[in-house]
Amino acid sequence: MSQENLRELPSVVNERLKSYEKLWKIFIFIHYAVGVLGLFASILASSIQEPWNRVFAVAAALCIGVISFIKPEQQYFKYVRAWRTIDNGAIR
Repeated sequence: MSQENLRELPSVVNERLKSYEKLWKIFIFIHYAVGVLGLFASILASSIQEPWNRVFAVAAALCIGVISFIKPEQQYFKYVRAWRTIDNGAIR
């Protein structure tokens, strides 16, 4: 937010704004970190010999399972939308 256009926000709204920003950063980090970890695990599972290939195959499956179950990208979009709504309301 630009400081010259910013109204004085109530502390509750300001806290909520900060928490939404923190949460969307966490979920986007989870999305990319687990996705990249799953990608590297699947590459290693297909390129190395036993018994480690099975370990990396399980790790890749777990990463894909986490992304499918938690759906961090959808959570990220929810918090970004909420943060932007509060942010735009503060500027007006």
